[in-house]
Amino acid sequence: MLSSPARSFPRPATALTWLLFAALAAVPFIANAIEQPFWVSFFARIVIYAIAASALNLALGYGGLVSFGHALFIGLGSYAAALPAFHGIESGWLHLALCVAGSALVALAVGAISLRTSGMAFIMITLAFAQMGYFLFVSLKQYGGDDGLPVAATSRFGALQLGSAPALYATALVVLALVTWWMARLRVAPFGMAPGAAHWGKEHTYDSLAEFDRGLNIKPALATSWKVDKKGVTFTLRRGVRFHNGKELTAADVVYSVTNMKNPPPPGSLTGSRSGTTTPTRSSWP
Repeated sequence: MLSSPARSFPRPATALTWLLFAALAAVPFIANAIEQPFWVSFFARIVIYAIAASALNLALGYGGLVSFGHALFIGLGSYAAALPAFHGIESGWLHLALCVAGSALVALAVGAISLRTSGMAFIMITLAFAQMGYFLFVSLKQYGGDDGLPVAATSRFGALQLGSAPALYATALVVLALVTWWMARLRVAPFGMAPGAAHWGKEHTYDSLAEFDRGLNIKPALATSWKVDKKGVTFTLRRGVRFHNGKELTAADVVYSVTNMKNPPPPGSLTGSRSGTTTPTRSSWP
């Protein structure tokens, strides 16, 4: 049995997160004090890109999926607001609904194809989908083509209008805070542990504890089963799996691989042995 403790932010990271949000919350007041409102718009862009980076972290940081197609969904979100505004529709709720629905449908189609590949093929196919989206939108000459489409009217959510820089900045900061909190909760939730479980152990054992099949369902690999509870994930390893040197895979080998993956040794250091055993390289199925 292999038990992995529930992952959570360590205390220094938690303190740094709070300090960072406190500093971001102070930006409008500092900009007003120095009479430089430009900085509010500048940091609003930074916060918006931080939200996009958080979404990329879900695929890359948790699942180990190196995607070059993330810009496709940023573009979809932008045009979901710009196209209705071009036709005089200012409802932010409609903009948001179009953004979520459109991105979900595109993600379903892109994911159904991309997740059947891995490695360099996955990188290139996500890049191809991003380029397809780019050429699709630049071909819409009536909507600006390759010059882009200016947002004719800002989104309105009842009394809240995102036309002013302070309103946009405050909204983006609140969304970033909610996304950060949700990502922290996701780290210890069963759904959030699934992508990590499929990626753990790849640094040295190459094979995963769990993996996706062609139907995008999680299936056993080195682990025959697993159990998720409040303390973490408990894996039951497959018996008879051996390394190239004939040594049978044990829970200690997986723990060693995960530890080195989370805290890689400095370049040039010797990592070829652990307590007299060979560093896990590639396991073979019985």
